[in-house]
Amino acid sequence: MDAVPDDTGRFVLALPYFDDDVYLLDTVDGTSRTVRVLARGPEPAVVAAAAYFDGWYAVLVERYHDGTRQKKFPYINPDQMPFRYRIVRFDRFTKHRALIERVWFEGTAEWHEESFHPWDAAFDARGRTLAVLNTMSEELSAYDRATGERLYVRPVGPRPVALLVWRDRALVACPEQNRIDIFDLRTGVARTPIHGAPGVDGLAGAEYGVFAASKYRRSVLRAIPSNRGWYVTEVESPEVPGGVAALGGVPYLGDAVYGRVRSVEGF
Repeated sequence: MDAVPDDTGRFVLALPYFDDDVYLLDTVDGTSRTVRVLARGPEPAVVAAAAYFDGWYAVLVERYHDGTRQKKFPYINPDQMPFRYRIVRFDRFTKHRALIERVWFEGTAEWHEESFHPWDAAFDARGRTLAVLNTMSEELSAYDRATGERLYVRPVGPRPVALLVWRDRALVACPEQNRIDIFDLRTGVARTPIHGAPGVDGLAGAEYGVFAASKYRRSVLRAIPSNRGWYVTEVESPEVPGGVAALGGVPYLGDAVYGRVRSVEGF
C-alpha cells in the first residue's frame, strides 16, 4: 500500500496495491472514507501511485487497454500493450468524493516485467518537478508542475523497485545492481551513482545524505556526497528490512516479518 500524507500530517491518501478504491484517512479522529477518482471515466482503471505538494495530489491512473477488469495480479496483461495511463490532479474533497481538477498528463507505457509495485512518484522539495518511476516499462520520467509538460523519459536499470527525489536528483534502486542510479531531476542526465549498494529495495533522504535498505543483506546503508563521489557506510540489521524512513537524520526500519519499527544506530 502507498500512503501519502498531506503537509499537515492529518490526512493520508491510502492506495492499496490490489484494490480499485482509494481511501482518505483522518489521523486525528481515526476515520476513513472511500475517495472516488472521477478521471477514471467509463473504462476500468486502477489508481497506482500518488504524490503530494502544496495542497494537491498528483495521482497516476492506469487504464486497461481492452476495457476489461482484472482482479488478480498482474493488473496489466502483456498482450494488451502498450497500456494507457493518466496523471490527474485533485485538491478539493467533498463529503463523499474527490473532485478532479483536470487531467494533467496522458500517455502510454510498455510492459517489460511483472512488478509488485508498478509505479512510484514524488515531487522535489520546491514542488517544481514530479518524478515518476514506471517499474513495468523500466523508465523514469519527469513532469513540470506548472505546465504538466513531460520533460523526458529515460530507461533505468533492470527491475527497478524504488524512487527517491533528493535535492535536484532522482535516485532509482534496482536490487540486481551493485549501485543506486542517479539522474538530474530536470534533465534526466545520469550523474555519479552510489556504488557498493547491492540488493537495495528502499530509499530515504536526510538533510546530509541518503539511506538505503537491503532486505537481502539485512542492512542499512548511508551515502553522503563528496567531491570524490559518495562515501558509503553499512550497518547490519538483526531484522529483515521492509522499508526505511528518515527522521531528524536518523534512519528507521520497518520489520518485514514482525511489523515492528525501530531506529538504526551505528552511523
